[in-house]
Amino acid sequence: MAPTRSGIVRVAGSGNELFGTVIKHGVNNKTLTVRVSAQNYNKKYNKFIQSHKNKQVHDETNYCVTGDKVIIKCCQKLSKQKHYYVKNIVKPFPRDEHNRVTAEVEEPIITLGKDL
Repeated sequence: MAPTRSGIVRVAGSGNELFGTVIKHGVNNKTLTVRVSAQNYNKKYNKFIQSHKNKQVHDETNYCVTGDKVIIKCCQKLSKQKHYYVKNIVKPFPRDEHNRVTAEVEEPIITLGKDL
């Protein structure tokens, strides 16, 4: 189980499903970089040790953005480094698609000669 701010997310065991945060998107088409964190108990030092790995993940629709909390699932290798895909977006990061205004570029009027 992986913790989020809103509670606990259930993922399948044995490493088939992992929970992580998107740290990079848009560099390669349909590819994300997801940071997967883990916590292991060390008996010698009697405390938990944090570790993380960055995974290359396939995103077919290019919908995920940096900051999304996602569940990734193992699949057949898609490329040399990519063998996971986005199964579910647990907590989406805010998107400003509704606030985005397409700026129309107006061409300046050029007059030759004297201004009237």
